[in-house]
Amino acid sequence: MRGRPPAVGARPGPCLRRARGRFLRRVIAPAACHRAAKCVNPWAISLGCPVRAERRNPANPSNLNRVMPAEESEMTSPTAARSDLSPDVAPTASTPHEAPHAIAAMGTMPPDIAATAGALLDRLRQERPRVHAITNAAAQVFTANLLLAAGATPSLTVAPDEVADFTGRAGALLVNLGTLDADRRAAIPRAIATARTAGIPWVLDPVFVDSSPPRLDLARLCLAGSPAVLRCNAAEFASLSGRAASDEALRDFASAHGTVAALTGAIDRVAGGTRAVAIANGHPLMTRVTAMGCAATALVAAFAGLGADPFDAAASALLVVGIAGEVAAETARGPGTFQPAFLDALHHLDASAIAARARLT
Repeated sequence: MRGRPPAVGARPGPCLRRARGRFLRRVIAPAACHRAAKCVNPWAISLGCPVRAERRNPANPSNLNRVMPAEESEMTSPTAARSDLSPDVAPTASTPHEAPHAIAAMGTMPPDIAATAGALLDRLRQERPRVHAITNAAAQVFTANLLLAAGATPSLTVAPDEVADFTGRAGALLVNLGTLDADRRAAIPRAIATARTAGIPWVLDPVFVDSSPPRLDLARLCLAGSPAVLRCNAAEFASLSGRAASDEALRDFASAHGTVAALTGAIDRVAGGTRAVAIANGHPLMTRVTAMGCAATALVAAFAGLGADPFDAAASALLVVGIAGEVAAETARGPGTFQPAFLDALHHLDASAIAARARLT
């Protein structure tokens, strides 16, 4: 069943309401929203302003894959990832996969995320939902290949005149801010508007918002459009929230924005409402291949596209990716052989292997 995921946690707090009001004033001209019937600015729909349906332009298949200059990987080394975390979050050097004990303070761990992940992966292969991914240039190919290996169907156009059509026929939307050229800046609000109008779950990946104030402004504007899941690293989270990454900060941020917050690093942590989980699966070689985090976020969107609860979608996807990384590392000789080994491992992964390997707290 496809539809907008249920709200997570409490009613969005004053932070989200202020963000919506601020960006409505800054981005949407008063004349455009004077009457709902005349409001056609896509950011208006993204932020919840009622609008009439926008006339769609014909699709242009030649724009399915656009060649853009590649950016550096959004992934960080394990050392860098740990240094970004506060003491109650960072794992110790001697036990790199030990989950932080403070997770209990975040909320209750779901009863069986491993079983949920296995069931979602089985459903993904049966239903093959389409994920429309507006992602960065360096991540497009690997994102598409990861989705195909897992069982989903990717589409990748960033052309503003056709992105609404592609989003409208997808089961889920991924918005990744890694490459912000003119086409993507124009396409992102149209895609979010389409997803909100159609009740399609969408996931935000605010790549490098810690490096660029304009990018951070755009990410906050996107957040006001109520993504089902936010997936980020510690530095990106600190820029968005104004707080160092910690269990309490992650929980508070998710509650204030009515979303699920998934923080990836040496230990992946997911929080939403009263639920929280820490995922210790993964391998250091995952940080040596570009776009691993971007592609993992696409799998979060794919699971959300099955109608899964956003928390289950995020935790399950990160668990599946972490386990596939461990399996791939057993045969890979380095980064060059790791990527194809990872896709093979993901393709063959099943519920029994997930249950046997999952390390959750």
